[in-house]
Amino acid sequence: MAYNSGRTHQHERFGLDCAYTLPVLQFRIIHIQEGEMAKRRKHRQTKKSLPISVWIVGLAGIILVGVGLIVLTDQSGSNPNPSSLPHPNVPRVSPAEAHNQQQSGTGVIIDVREAPFYQESRAAGALSVPEEELLAHIEDLPNDKTLIFY
Repeated sequence: MAYNSGRTHQHERFGLDCAYTLPVLQFRIIHIQEGEMAKRRKHRQTKKSLPISVWIVGLAGIILVGVGLIVLTDQSGSNPNPSSLPHPNVPRVSPAEAHNQQQSGTGVIIDVREAPFYQESRAAGALSVPEEELLAHIEDLPNDKTLIFY
């Protein structure tokens, strides 16, 4: 391509005056490049992860739900309202207190669950008298000791 030192130059192959077409071509190239850059920016923006505040709020929500489920399902160590239990006038003892009474010989632990549950797991030294059979065996239970049913 021959270059003219003035504002115009001649295209080698076609012999055209390119003074007015050159800026148009440059504009189109820049415009295409800007369009590609906009597409890349948009693509990068869609790939961005969520802001840290959203992650913190989400994590806090998950923790609160987990703690709520634990509190609602954890019945060990809680003191239920006696009026909501069956037979609210029957005295209640803790597992440690029941164990102490059994060890000292002042109490007898009686498992009133069905036999398969008793065989699966039970308190050490507990007698098995299923609830359905309790009245039939009431005379066999000691009357000089505290009877601890579970």
